[in-house]
Amino acid sequence: MAWTRTWVINDIPLTFTAIGPFMVGFELQDETVVQLLANRDPRILDALAQANRDMVDIKLAGDVSCESAFDWRYAIYEPGFDLDGFIANMRRIVERNPYANEEDKAAALDRLSCALAEKAERAARPFKRELIKSRRLEFGGKRAQLLLALIDRDGYVCQECGCSEGLEVDHIIPLSRGGGDDLNNLQLLCKPCNSRKQDKMPEMAGEQDVQPAD
Repeated sequence: MAWTRTWVINDIPLTFTAIGPFMVGFELQDETVVQLLANRDPRILDALAQANRDMVDIKLAGDVSCESAFDWRYAIYEPGFDLDGFIANMRRIVERNPYANEEDKAAALDRLSCALAEKAERAARPFKRELIKSRRLEFGGKRAQLLLALIDRDGYVCQECGCSEGLEVDHIIPLSRGGGDDLNNLQLLCKPCNSRKQDKMPEMAGEQDVQPAD
């Protein structure tokens, strides 16, 4: 979803970066470019103006590979998406892009917040998996006792469809979302109903949404 376009105008190298339809802006890592900008040198101002005009022509011609409309909040789940690069670009807009207005910076800050949250979630996933594995083993040791208690409370029927075949113990609030093993958080579901529920919260159980892959 990301693309770049490079020009050399007035002997000045310019690289423009975009992620989908969101215009990140010109890279300001080249020291010569940074110094020219700091001095408001007419050469860099003319070069930027020319590059901007070129960008309009390029977009109108559709001559930008991989450019397409997308919801950036879901783009970060795409396989191979450069999350660190996305974060760096958003920080560049917020902190040191002199051409970004307040609206641009607010949008970039929103994207930065979401991307940082996703990065933290990715870092925590291995530890969460270990914790869930440990809790499942602990639950397995007392499953028979809990199953008897559930049968005594609700009868031997699925709490969703009422059938009495292939019943499984389900955590209403899943272990992966912090649910416990107390009876108030347990119910009997048949295998098809339990498979549809997966690890969704109760209010999400009826939705046919697609969960981002780990």
